Amino acid sequence: MLQVYGIPNCNSMAKTFAWLGQHGVAYNFVNYKKNRPTAPLLQLALANVDAGVLLNKKGTTWKKLSPAEQAQAGDAAGLIALLIAQPSLIKRPLLVLGDKVICGYDEQLLAVLCGQPN
Repeated sequence: MLQVYGIPNCNSMAKTFAWLGQHGVAYNFVNYKKNRPTAPLLQLALANVDAGVLLNKKGTTWKKLSPAEQAQAGDAAGLIALLIAQPSLIKRPLLVLGDKVICGYDEQLLAVLCGQPN
């Protein structure tokens, strides 16, 4: 089953939920605020998605980090630790189906991931 990771109060998440509903795609939503992402999940994400796409540097969470905390994102282990500690830094949504991962709202990628016509 499709796993959708993110936070509920987010425009990208709302668009994703709407698209999934319109296309009849069943999914399991995992709220980062209640269940932090795990290292294996983030390792899978980084194996499929560029770190520059996965890490949201546009949000206030990134801007509030100290330069030392931001520097932690420079290598995979540091980035994973940072994303576990600050899940709001993960671009939303993060969608996982088996070993396939996409990050961010993109209708074409959603259609491919879910085997649906766009």
